[in-house]
Amino acid sequence: MSILIEIDAASRTKVERYPRSAGQRPVRAGRGRFKVYLIDEVHMLSRHSFNALLKTLEEPPAHVKFLLATTDPQKLPVTILSRCLQFHLKALDVEQIRHQLEHILGEEQIAFEPRALQLLSRRPMAACAMP
Repeated sequence: MSILIEIDAASRTKVERYPRSAGQRPVRAGRGRFKVYLIDEVHMLSRHSFNALLKTLEEPPAHVKFLLATTDPQKLPVTILSRCLQFHLKALDVEQIRHQLEHILGEEQIAFEPRALQLLSRRPMAACAMP
């Protein structure tokens, strides 16, 4: 199991100490294989933060991986983009969500109401917004 550290760049535009310290710390991922930094809304980082991140991306420690997530890749510096694999993800449609939920619940042997599953499938992000 790997360690996942999530950084919300939308609310913390100055995160240079996190990625840089990731490479300097001798701390391994524990029992896991990797320490994974997920930087969400990475396009919101400051220029200084991008420069700090670039150094770490150029010479990443073997046990550290970075996932950069953005809704606006055009705002990322070319120097960052050139060091990343890009995956363009699309949202699932309602039927795909319902089918996947049904499959998971079936595998876990959890009873469900088909109508409730349909309602959940229509608003998948509503559950994420709940406290």
